[in-house]
Amino acid sequence: ELLKRVIQNILSNCLRYADHEILIRMSTDGNSLILLIQDDGPGFPEKDLPHIFERFYQGTKKEGSTGLGLAIVDSICRLQNIGLKYYFQNGEHCFEISEEQI
Repeated sequence: ELLKRVIQNILSNCLRYADHEILIRMSTDGNSLILLIQDDGPGFPEKDLPHIFERFYQGTKKEGSTGLGLAIVDSICRLQNIGLKYYFQNGEHCFEISEEQI
């Protein structure tokens, strides 16, 4: 149920901000399973990056957002020892979830 909530919250965020495409990819590096969720929405401003997993932080785009979704994702991942990483690469938001801490 907790992993389901993590995926739902990330996908909800992607659906809210994606321009056209959301990509979900699963892979393994031999040691752990990696789930990568990407969307082509505009990137977070540089000043927002350190705060995207903070409770109630909404950055500059606030409509329809409580600022809780990614904070819940972060909390679940920390409590369950699940690796969570965000980066913006090749014009896409990338949320990477793995079995081992990243």
